[in-house]
Amino acid sequence: MTASLFVNFDSYYVPFLIDYIGLRVMTAVQYLMASRTETAYSQKQSQASL
Repeated sequence: MTASLFVNFDSYYVPFLIDYIGLRVMTAVQYLMASRTETAYSQKQSQASL
């Protein structure tokens, strides 16, 4: 992501874009995994209290 600090940004645009999209995808995947884990945990806790 430090490619944006260079004066000649044009030659670093594609790697910057790939990194940016990759970070966004990784963030979305982590969010979905955490959401599923939290949902499964809360369902398990509600079943255990019955």
